Amino acid sequence: MGQTRYETGTEQLKMIDGIGGENVIRSLENVAPDLGKYIGIFYDYHSGNA
Repeated sequence: MGQTRYETGTEQLKMIDGIGGENVIRSLENVAPDLGKYIGIFYDYHSGNA
């Protein structure tokens, strides 16, 4: 089975922002976990995989 849009997007985010992008998503886990998921999906969408 292929990767989810979130997984693909977070890989793109890591390629673009490195550890900083991971830290942003991780920092949102307790405050707004859905926002972190949307950020991952956003990066998938803008990577041309949509």
